[in-house]
Amino acid sequence: MKPNGKVLQYQATTVWQRLAGTIVYALFELCFWLFLWRWNRGTVHGTLPCSPVVITPNHSSYLDWLLLDVICRRKFGRHVTFLAKRKVVRNPLFAALARSRGAIVFDEASRTQAVSLTVKTLSRTNDNSPPAVCIFPEGTRSRTGEKYPLFCGAATLARKSNACIVPVALCGFWEVWPPHRKLPTLHRIGLSVHFLPPINPNGSEEDMTLVEDSINRAYAIVRRTRRERDGSQQ
Repeated sequence: MKPNGKVLQYQATTVWQRLAGTIVYALFELCFWLFLWRWNRGTVHGTLPCSPVVITPNHSSYLDWLLLDVICRRKFGRHVTFLAKRKVVRNPLFAALARSRGAIVFDEASRTQAVSLTVKTLSRTNDNSPPAVCIFPEGTRSRTGEKYPLFCGAATLARKSNACIVPVALCGFWEVWPPHRKLPTLHRIGLSVHFLPPINPNGSEEDMTLVEDSINRAYAIVRRTRRERDGSQQ
């Protein structure tokens, strides 16, 4: 990342960076998929439309983006471009992961460039794998597992690129590995990912209304799943 604040599609530029990114991603995928997803009996519900999409999940765990990326690739054959804050890539491991997946990394000074680059990403044509972008509307991991204040960037991107918004509910992720824990719990919780019906962004609703709608749908599933799990444990 250059110090002038310009946004960058965070990609490997050297053989070492490509090798490091591939190795780190493979190790994280092995650990997260086999030892967390499978151990917690992970299930996937719904699907992704065969068209450009802006994915808007709830965000409360270290697991969120990597497991979502693996699921989209393994189950739907889709490459997802994630938007991340610049502070994320200060961690060398996260930087290697971001490079391996071509994440778009930005800060406040480069928000306009990030929108432009993301719209270009969503405009690329590929019949076999339509473009998909993921942005977490809460902007940071929720420390409580409940909804945090939202940003409306997802709706802006969807309107500008004529992509639909796909709410995604990540259930059990906060319970397995919340932000305040250094390591995930070994207690079997149960994980599920719900791809909800897409939202057309080209209606009359304001951007924030669209984002509120998408994230409220996700949290409705998260809360329902918690009630069902707590009820079964009583």
